[in-house]
Amino acid sequence: TFSVTNQISLPEPCVSLDIAPYLDAVALPSASGGRIHMLNSGDKQVSGAIQVPSGSDSGSAPGTPALGPVRFLGDGRSLVAADLKNGAISLFDTASRQRIVDLPVSMRPDRFCFSADGGQLFVTGDGSNALAIVFPYYTPQVAETVLAGRNPGAMAASEDPAYLFVANRA
Repeated sequence: TFSVTNQISLPEPCVSLDIAPYLDAVALPSASGGRIHMLNSGDKQVSGAIQVPSGSDSGSAPGTPALGPVRFLGDGRSLVAADLKNGAISLFDTASRQRIVDLPVSMRPDRFCFSADGGQLFVTGDGSNALAIVFPYYTPQVAETVLAGRNPGAMAASEDPAYLFVANRA
């Protein structure tokens, strides 16, 4: 019916939202890092938060939020978050709310796009004319960084044939 069924007040503006079966994640950035609030879709209650402290500031502009996009992996048991201040991708276990690994990338991780099968995560952002290809499962790793034109931006992946389309603002 497209009518509001429930509302949850958040203490700060939200920069990213993702939905997995029975669990939602909301990224709330702050100068000191940020929090990823986990919301239980069933009862619409906050079921916990992941505190994401901001480490060193690797050349980010003043006022840059520390936390960027958040995305669940396909099964919802892991969460990928962008650490904008440190230029890294952080993976978290959603059940324990513990950090699994930080993967440094050569750009500020502003945008995420999964391959159609969810097996690869593509990352673009300011600071590089490349995109990073991340394998987020099993042993998470940055597989490679490839040139993708000047200022690669938004991305979309097709299924068959498997292509990655990368927009260029210039």
